[in-house]
Amino acid sequence: MKLKGIAVIVTVLVITLADACEKTPEKSTTLVVPPITGGEMELVLPGEMVTYHLGIAPGTPGAANDDIVYPPGGPTYRAKVHEMDKPEWPAVPEVEKTIDALGGTIQCQYREYIETKAGEIRNNILYLFGEDTPGLSDPRDIEYYVEGLHAGIGIILGSHGYGGIAGQDKQSSKVIFQIDIAPQINPGVYAFNIVLMYEDEVIARFPCTINVKE
Repeated sequence: MKLKGIAVIVTVLVITLADACEKTPEKSTTLVVPPITGGEMELVLPGEMVTYHLGIAPGTPGAANDDIVYPPGGPTYRAKVHEMDKPEWPAVPEVEKTIDALGGTIQCQYREYIETKAGEIRNNILYLFGEDTPGLSDPRDIEYYVEGLHAGIGIILGSHGYGGIAGQDKQSSKVIFQIDIAPQINPGVYAFNIVLMYEDEVIARFPCTINVKE
């Protein structure tokens, strides 16, 4: 008995180790960032909007390279997940920094500069690698604040878990910040800090710039 006209279509999502650890060419530098003068520090909690005072929720954007997707290896940017026979998304630029704190060093990777438009939603994944930090017992105990955030920009802590493949690395963490841009915000460049606090001590400030284009 012959079987005719049978076609098997397989869609494969492949994440290579190189993509999971993709980094920019910028060399790691020790991070020393002063506080923003007059900037208020506000705690970022899971699922709660911080400093979004213009009163109108932004619309739902179309698919973008920095959308968060959830393959088996853990949440990541859409640009780092490859679909067979489909065009590649543009890479998400990230920088590497080093924190000297808690008796050692913490390696960090995140988005320092983001271009967007009014009414859009962007995402920023902050990776922390703390294998050489004896004073950090659990990276999930770090608290996150924002400092100097403009009233037309909101931040939500979307996810805060261990890093590595499928969240198995207990010495690292992966934190996802959802950044909501108000539809009525004026075009311009807006700077703020993401502040890390551990056991009531500020251990780092990460500068972040949002460039709202027309």
